[in-house]
Amino acid sequence: MTNTRIMIVEDESIVAMDIEIRLKRLGYVVVRRATSGAEALQQALLLRPDLILMDIRLQGGIDGIEAATRIRAHHNIPIVYLTAYSDSETLRRAKITEPSGFLIKPFDERELHSVIEMALYKNSMEAKLRQQAKQLQTIINTIPEGIFLLAADGQIMLANPVGLEYLALMVPEAPRDRITMLGSYSLQSIMANSETWLQVEVNEPSRRVFEVTAKPSFASEVLEERQWVLAINDVTKQHEVLHRSYQQSNLLVGDGPAVGVQPALSQR
Repeated sequence: MTNTRIMIVEDESIVAMDIEIRLKRLGYVVVRRATSGAEALQQALLLRPDLILMDIRLQGGIDGIEAATRIRAHHNIPIVYLTAYSDSETLRRAKITEPSGFLIKPFDERELHSVIEMALYKNSMEAKLRQQAKQLQTIINTIPEGIFLLAADGQIMLANPVGLEYLALMVPEAPRDRITMLGSYSLQSIMANSETWLQVEVNEPSRRVFEVTAKPSFASEVLEERQWVLAINDVTKQHEVLHRSYQQSNLLVGDGPAVGVQPALSQR
């Protein structure tokens, strides 16, 4: 026996009653029968049902598609549309709201049951994916290096704050949703040299040195769909240490035996 709570939005009372009888026979809990888009909005936000069966054509100023759009803007409640109309314009408007399913009237009990169960399963899987994405974002936010997950065309699918900070320094005018260049390197050249860390220097507002590399994630075998992990390290301090060490070495060599270099060599 399921405890799934369903709200019916249907302005024809006989049709709504028939759907309610079928739902109860299938073991679902009907929490409300709404007759208008305005009532659907109010009750959905109040009752938070597990799923809404929403007629597209409703009386009043708010039809089912508009009501679904507003509900989805506030809560992730799966919505299955009920409609006797399957014209292309109605379907186009409905698809924009990303419904969890469609039922074309008249439908039988088996269709009703299967569409509801598929909608609930789809919503459950999407919730898990959102949770996994949130966990992944939390993890990469703790990494001290800049990390990006990119589509093959450079679209940023995931990024941590450090990476976005470095990107703003390397390419101040770059859009925040896509990477095409890093310093003097195109993204394609960085991808082509995936076994190499490439150096990018920035002189404004102060001198910074970065190393960048991109590795394919192989989420897809299709090259155009392949995702890439772009890593950026700030190696400014290491370069400063090496530069000072190099300068000191030159001074030591230039001063000769007075600083003890020549005696060390002469002891061989």
